[in-house]
Amino acid sequence: MILAVGALTGRTLGEVAARVKSLPGYSLAGAQWEAQGGAAVLAPEVVVETALVREGALARAVAAVETVAASPQGPLAVVMLKKGGGAGAAPQGNSPTTIIRHRGGNRQVVLGNGQRWHLPRDKSLADIPVDDPVGDQLQEAVTRAAGEWGPDLLSPRERGAIDKALREGEYWLARLLEREARGRYVEDRVHRQFKHLYDWSRNKGVDVIDPEMGTQYEILSGTASNLARHGRRMAGELFRMITF
Repeated sequence: MILAVGALTGRTLGEVAARVKSLPGYSLAGAQWEAQGGAAVLAPEVVVETALVREGALARAVAAVETVAASPQGPLAVVMLKKGGGAGAAPQGNSPTTIIRHRGGNRQVVLGNGQRWHLPRDKSLADIPVDDPVGDQLQEAVTRAAGEWGPDLLSPRERGAIDKALREGEYWLARLLEREARGRYVEDRVHRQFKHLYDWSRNKGVDVIDPEMGTQYEILSGTASNLARHGRRMAGELFRMITF
């Protein structure tokens, strides 16, 4: 059975957000939603900087949709987007879509072919390569490595830290530690595969540079908080965002 919480017509964003945050289980649902990158469905005017990761992000997202529903399997189990879909979804056709516009004027765009790029404020879509075989190769390798990863690949140290967080009831921390372990595995796998072909800088700046074309790439998880953080950290760099 699905219970409709209510339509948003005629309500202010603040009123809707307050109502949603009062629902039983909101804190857990919000943590799960953000951990899964759910904030990426927000429109650019809602997705601004660290607002993605602050408490209440899910409530703000709900204020951007028409209907919220909850089921016995979990509060806020279903969120139905407005007609036309969220701005975080990959665009249809060949038209690029701005997903995040940062306060510094830099932005993140998704092209019609699914590629995601970060543009500094002084760059335009014309600066993005028409063809990017290196990036496509990296994206394929990253996707494959992410699919190979599983909890059985955790190191004893990583497993111990996650188990400790679970025992102490810090489930959000356990999810974060597991996500970070997955990220290290993916990056290590791709680095070993391509380190002889491209320039790597894993501790500062962008992760990968194609020495022939000068194109830059950053390997990162597709969560909304991580995407926003990389946009702030490297606001002046043009790079393709290789996500998993």
